[in-house]
Amino acid sequence: KDGTQGEPGKRIIFWYRFVETIIRTLIKISAQPHRTLREFARESSRKLGPAGRYFYELTLTVEKVLYSRDLPTEADAEKSMALAQTIQKETASLTPTESASPGAVQPE
Repeated sequence: KDGTQGEPGKRIIFWYRFVETIIRTLIKISAQPHRTLREFARESSRKLGPAGRYFYELTLTVEKVLYSRDLPTEADAEKSMALAQTIQKETASLTPTESASPGAVQPE
């Protein structure tokens, strides 16, 4: 699957997992059962530089899919795909050992 077809919620989760794989490779932090999605986003975004802000936004969208009664829309799915592609582009120049903390999101 390529994340462009199917229900919006499934596509949002596809793009989140796509980005999570990139992040795990770059910064050697993995999602763990005791860590919430938001905690994972907060911890990893500190090392992603400007891409961290986009990852945090994608995380909020995937939380909506998982925990909200509101159904995700086509616009949500398209936005998730755009965020994932932006994160991929922004992190392409990072190496697995770099830490790009300037501009990283500092969630509340």
